[in-house]
Amino acid sequence: MSCEDGTSQTLSKEQSTPLDQMVSAVQTQRTMCSKCSPPPTFVNSNGRTIPAESSFGIPFRFSSSRAVAADLMAMLCSGTPNCSSLINQSAWNEDFMGTLLRSPQDLFVNQTQNPAQGPMPSPSTAKPQQWPSNWVFCNTTAELQTGDCQGSILEADWRQDRFQSCYKEIRALTRNTPNVMSTVDVCLINSDLDNLCTAVSQAQALVREANCLASGSSSCALKPFLYQPSMWDVSNQEFVHGTVSSFYTRIAPGACPSHLSAIIANNEAVLNRCAATP
Repeated sequence: MSCEDGTSQTLSKEQSTPLDQMVSAVQTQRTMCSKCSPPPTFVNSNGRTIPAESSFGIPFRFSSSRAVAADLMAMLCSGTPNCSSLINQSAWNEDFMGTLLRSPQDLFVNQTQNPAQGPMPSPSTAKPQQWPSNWVFCNTTAELQTGDCQGSILEADWRQDRFQSCYKEIRALTRNTPNVMSTVDVCLINSDLDNLCTAVSQAQALVREANCLASGSSSCALKPFLYQPSMWDVSNQEFVHGTVSSFYTRIAPGACPSHLSAIIANNEAVLNRCAATP
């Protein structure tokens, strides 16, 4: 490069990074768990460790088959030492969920499916009865696992309308505990429902304001205000007097005095006497 005094100077240019080095630089590698920094710990005012209110790590999808297998293993091994000998390891490792749905007896060693005790009556010939166990409403996971649930429904009612019969029974069981059922805010489902809820809220506010004004209450009465006629309104590009005059002329032509035209003509006649007139 040339300078003002005529001398020249050579500057070194950085060499471009080769492609293989660029590719290796952006490649990500999995970090070993032993090399990861431990998650932070939290303590209370007394110095005791408390559980963290937020999680740390990479999100993962919870496997339904693993959850079912864990519950089944917990019930099977409850009070049974060395229960792994009762399990068919190949069926559990290869296709647990499929085996559970098709032939659950294959999950265990030396287990056969118990045959049905006598012919099962068809739904059309079975007499309406109420199932002896309570099974309709299980409020906790422990109740679901132990079978200590609440409520029972007539079989005929359940077969006729499962949804309504279960809903009525659960509502009757939880009448005194309304917080059992989880609620869903319909306004948070999507943007269209959010806009609808916003419009409904605005309409309700306008209706309340209109009812308050109609009642004559002083809490919502319109407050009077004053304006300066000679003030220039930037938004309308005219004096405030002209804006107000146009408003009343449009909505109530007879509101202005009848001699307004005479006043305007007189102002125009003496306009040249005003020192501010160009």
